[in-house]
This record gives sequence, structure tokens and C-alpha cells, in this order.
Amino acid sequence: MSLKKKFGTDKEAIENGSWIEICENSDGSVCRIRIKRMNQQNVRFHKEIANHRNAFTSNHDSAKKISQMQASMIEVLISTVIVGWENVERWETVEEGVEGFPQSKFLEYNAKNVRAALVEFPDLLDLITAQATDITTFQEKVKEEEVKN
Repeated sequence: MSLKKKFGTDKEAIENGSWIEICENSDGSVCRIRIKRMNQQNVRFHKEIANHRNAFTSNHDSAKKISQMQASMIEVLISTVIVGWENVERWETVEEGVEGFPQSKFLEYNAKNVRAALVEFPDLLDLITAQATDITTFQEKVKEEEVKN
């Protein structure tokens, strides 16, 4: 296997993000989130991590510090990693003030709604973080014709 096959990435996915499927909704639509990489190719990510340095560096292991770290990580992801979503259904405990499309069961993509989802569903935060650091999320997709051969 060549280095290109093993480590080559899709330039469009690196620059604009890559869609990851999260789940299938009750109506058959697919909830997807578009993410950018969490590595040296995402300069904004590293700048934001540096801006939140105090939240991530401390000798204290208190619950307050852990909460600050989680809140900071959410803000970093919102501003540098999560760049879009589609077909994200409202959930039962969604806070008042979360914005959706008029007469729609789907939530609009904006920082407030992303923050609400990441706070409500910590495992979604973990999934996005894992996918954003996984090279396969950003590698070129094999064309169907190549799969057949």
C-alpha cells in the first residue's frame, strides 16, 4: 500500500468538511453533520484551542474544571469543526428558544442549536470528536466503478 492510499485525503473534504451520518429519523431521512478535521490541517482549530488554553490546562481535577473543559471544547467545535447539519429532528427535551424552521420538525443549523444538541447528548460530542480525528472520514471515497472491478 502506498503512502498516498494510506494517508491521502480529499482536498474538498479538508477545506469544506465531510458529511457524517448520525442516524435515520422516523420519516426515513438521514441526520447528517458536516465536520472539519481536528488536526494540523485545521489552523482555526489550533488557534481556538490556544485561546481556550486555560480551560484545558490545570492541575485541578474538580467537577467545575471538567465542566469548564467540556464547555470550552463545545465552543471550539462549534467555531472550527462543525460546519453544517441537515435533518436534525427536534427532541422532547429541547429547550425553549432553540430555533427551527417555521412549521418544521427539523432544527436550523446555527451555533445555539448545535450547542443545545452537544450539551443534551454528550455521546454526540464524543462521536464528532472521534470522527473529526479519524483520517478515513476525510479520505477520497472509492468510486462505485472501482468497487465493481
